[in-house]
Amino acid sequence: MGVCCTTDILCVVKDVVDPVLDERLATFVVDSHFKSHPLEKANHAHEAAVPVETEISQEMLRKYITYSKQFCRPKLKHADADKISRVYADLRREFVTGQGVPIAVRHVESLIRMSEASARMHLREYVNDADVNLAIRTCLESFVSTQKYAVQRTLQRKFKGYLTYQKDFNALALDVLRSHVREALHYNRMVGSSGFDEGVRVKTRHFEEKAREYNIADLEPFYTSHHFTANGFTKDDASGFIVFQRAAEQETQ
Repeated sequence: MGVCCTTDILCVVKDVVDPVLDERLATFVVDSHFKSHPLEKANHAHEAAVPVETEISQEMLRKYITYSKQFCRPKLKHADADKISRVYADLRREFVTGQGVPIAVRHVESLIRMSEASARMHLREYVNDADVNLAIRTCLESFVSTQKYAVQRTLQRKFKGYLTYQKDFNALALDVLRSHVREALHYNRMVGSSGFDEGVRVKTRHFEEKAREYNIADLEPFYTSHHFTANGFTKDDASGFIVFQRAAEQETQ
């Protein structure tokens, strides 16, 4: 008996130790708490160290979504249907070796719906190539996340062009660096180290080699960016390492 499912994407929640992401999440939760208590906000010493990004109000966001749903009906006239067909066929072949969520014809419809949703978010009259690429990336991320780790790595390499679509180079470089931090932290634990005595150290050369696989050749803008410094990273040119330290440790220095 088959199972009918109309879900376009699945978000797999895993309790993975990621010191960089964990730090950002903790900071977000703490800042959200203080924002909801304005009287306490002035006494929140940590807030001055965290840059405030421009945000759209929830009321304006609700109005925007309501307007797009009511008045925007994007058409598929200019969409690349062949690209959707190719990706579907490739995913079907990969599913033979995977053990995650099965790829079926309904995923073609999912790609079309997500393409239309992307166009609607931009209030476009027609679905364009950018909408299709974003839908493919979203679908791939959902599919890859359901696979075993070894299969995930293979799929990430195979579909790298789609998975990195429209990702900011600094954000992409941060993702690559985070993966190295997780590997280094795992190694530290294997050898009996806490992993944070002197920070988590990643060889700069190894990180830059991995970044080149994602077509990021010039990393100097990343090293001086908010993505790098605000997430607890420092670059030690003398030793050839990038060091990650928790915010709590940085504040005591």
